[in-house]
Amino acid sequence: MAQVLLVVNDWRERALILAQLQEEGYTVHAVSTVPWAIALLCRGLIAPDVAIVDVVGQDVAERDLVTLRELIGDAPLVLCTGVYERADTQSILAPTRVLVRPFRVQDVVDAVREVLGGRVLTQEVRDG
Repeated sequence: MAQVLLVVNDWRERALILAQLQEEGYTVHAVSTVPWAIALLCRGLIAPDVAIVDVVGQDVAERDLVTLRELIGDAPLVLCTGVYERADTQSILAPTRVLVRPFRVQDVVDAVREVLGGRVLTQEVRDG
């Protein structure tokens, strides 16, 4: 099952994206801020196949963005941003895909599927 790190500050948006990704068969680790994501990654609690980071509403230090990018390594990153967010965020995170507001929850799911090469990794289902 593909592991997704979801970093979204707004609890409503986080809950909707989390629910849809789980419905699609992904294992999702959802946190509200970049420092929380860094804490999970530093403790080795997750090894995401893809990360989704929404920087809208977050006052994120540049060093935290650099640390996050280093910790997720080569995993693709989907950056969710607003039109007027810091321009340097994209250059620091080197996202695989950028979603600019407004976007739909399904747009996030489609971006995850796209950066994972179209595959949805799900659990094996056994009859019986």
